[in-house]
Amino acid sequence: MELLNKHLPSQDQRTELVTMLQTWIDEGDVEEQRETGKYLICALDEDRLSQRPLFPSDLKDVTW
Repeated sequence: MELLNKHLPSQDQRTELVTMLQTWIDEGDVEEQRETGKYLICALDEDRLSQRPLFPSDLKDVTW
């Protein structure tokens, strides 16, 4: 137990971390997130060994 207490953040630090993460989530830029998502989808589909896309556009909002 001493080892855990030594290396884990205190309750106050955990509360601060949770608050900070929640702030990041709440203040997220929706347009930036959409652009990042589009970029990631394209990047994942570019270097596939298969010709089949990982995220087919006809399944958008159905399976992903």
